[in-house]
Amino acid sequence: MTIFHDGMAAIPVNAKILIVDDSAADVRLILETMRDCKVLCEVDHVDNGLECLKYLRKEPPYEDKKSPSIIYLDLNMPRMNGLETLENIRNDEALKHYPVVIMTTSRSDKDILDSYKLNCQAFAVKPMDIMEFHEMVYKLNHFWLQLVALP
Repeated sequence: MTIFHDGMAAIPVNAKILIVDDSAADVRLILETMRDCKVLCEVDHVDNGLECLKYLRKEPPYEDKKSPSIIYLDLNMPRMNGLETLENIRNDEALKHYPVVIMTTSRSDKDILDSYKLNCQAFAVKPMDIMEFHEMVYKLNHFWLQLVALP
């Protein structure tokens, strides 16, 4: 768990993000962007879809974790990919309410269509440029953490 606050004027957010991504570099960039934006919220990370489902269902070792307000989900992961994870979330009555934002390097029309068919809330393509990646995360966080009401 990470709570962002650097002693400066932080933006308090009553939300928790669960990042589901096997790329340590991408997770690091997301966290750095949140720090740069002075967003004050909790963030947890798991690196595959099976762990995501265990987390959401509060199975060991996640039984004491607070439920996330939103999920940032990568598509290309080992063990269980993002589409399989999203399908499991949407088919589980106890989980289907979670907002899921796909964050992936895929630009495949099939991946985009399949993600929306499974009712993702947004599909964001991770840019290769670090500054563009930073801007994408900033905009997603601004929208999802400041402009909309989350469960």
